Amino acid sequence: MNGNCIGLIAACTNAHLVEVPTTPMHYNDATTSAKKAFSLVQDKRILSKNIMGAFYIPELVFCVSETFITLNTANVHATIGESCKTMNMLGMTNTAVGAQDYFNIEGGSEFASDCTKIVLHVGGFDSLVQFIEDPETLRLKAAIIALGEQLRGAVPHDAEEEALRAQRAQLLEGFRKRYYALGPEKTRSIKEFLSVVNREIVLAKAMFLAYADPFEKYRALLFEYAHTLGHGVEAYCNLAYQMAKDRAVVVPESAKKLHGQCVGMAVLWAGQMSFDLGELKGTNFELHQSFVYLFNRHGGYDFLPLRELFDSLGITKADFCAGVLDVVRRDNKRGYCNCSDASKSVDQLVTGRPGKMMRSTDKNAELRYLVEVDEAWQERVLSMAYEGVFDKVADINFEGKLRFIPRSKLTSSKSLTSSSSDVGEFIHKAMSNMYSLRNDERQYQCVPCS
Repeated sequence: MNGNCIGLIAACTNAHLVEVPTTPMHYNDATTSAKKAFSLVQDKRILSKNIMGAFYIPELVFCVSETFITLNTANVHATIGESCKTMNMLGMTNTAVGAQDYFNIEGGSEFASDCTKIVLHVGGFDSLVQFIEDPETLRLKAAIIALGEQLRGAVPHDAEEEALRAQRAQLLEGFRKRYYALGPEKTRSIKEFLSVVNREIVLAKAMFLAYADPFEKYRALLFEYAHTLGHGVEAYCNLAYQMAKDRAVVVPESAKKLHGQCVGMAVLWAGQMSFDLGELKGTNFELHQSFVYLFNRHGGYDFLPLRELFDSLGITKADFCAGVLDVVRRDNKRGYCNCSDASKSVDQLVTGRPGKMMRSTDKNAELRYLVEVDEAWQERVLSMAYEGVFDKVADINFEGKLRFIPRSKLTSSKSLTSSSSDVGEFIHKAMSNMYSLRNDERQYQCVPCS
């Protein structure tokens, strides 16, 4: 949000733009895009996401990753939600099979990457989330924020203000020490997790934006995979948050879903639509869904907290589905092609395997990966989400097969038979095996979703 606001002002005034991101998603997602845009809002309701703005590239992006230890877990899950979109969109472009999918993109070879290697660093993700959610971390963070509020009202250069600043500096140093007290193994795993996410996503963006499509009007529209429904649910959530504020209803932290979390949930919904259409089958479908389920051990992509908030506000499933689809009908991709009738929408879907996007019959590069879908298909997956069908966690059973356990069946961590790192290694090995075979035959089996 900060990057879009300041970036648009810089664009309007032709000023030098230096971005200093303080969240990983701002770093690897927002700063790598030239798009600096606002959403269209009317009567406190988001009508369309990122519809008004300009294209303006920062001259420098300067980031101190240590600031990421002050995040909340929603920020961390948001980063991974967007990353799961990219993993499924590109797969392993540094392999012979992956290179065939995007062979005619100018930066395809120079910036070829393996976004799926992010799953190998899920241990660092877990360590970061656990640190952030630790009660003592939360207590120290709240104390620092409270001092900041006092400083806001203090008289500049007054003795009281100087005392507050000194006290705040002391607390901040204590916060840092608490993080490094985790030990070199955990802090190294967190740093590696953040570094790998940033490197792979930046490479993925550069692959399309460096030469071929810097203004995201053609094939770079692929980066909006899962954003059609993702933007819709994000907009509807913001409406619900406003309703809760107006009615003095407390919104639990678990129900506050950021953009990237909504995209992560929508990755599952898009995968389900491809499955329903017969475009994703068996192992390929399971691997597509596994990226999000792997990172869902902390519940960042569960819909249940939203369902409970909606229930408290009197929002029904029909209200939710209608509200999301209302935003979808104003999706920015609709400007590229006309739907054949009012029951159709524009979306993007994966076909065959993760990393292979469905193509339309239109040879125009602008429309190549934009396909028509029935709103009924979208409404079906939204309804499934509302019922908690996608609230699952990835695990490996005693037979060495991947399985997805519904959140409702997880009574404790002992309900899982493997660590998240074990699951991440399994997924990456399965993907590597898939991309090593030109006929896309698989050797790793998955247990169907229950």
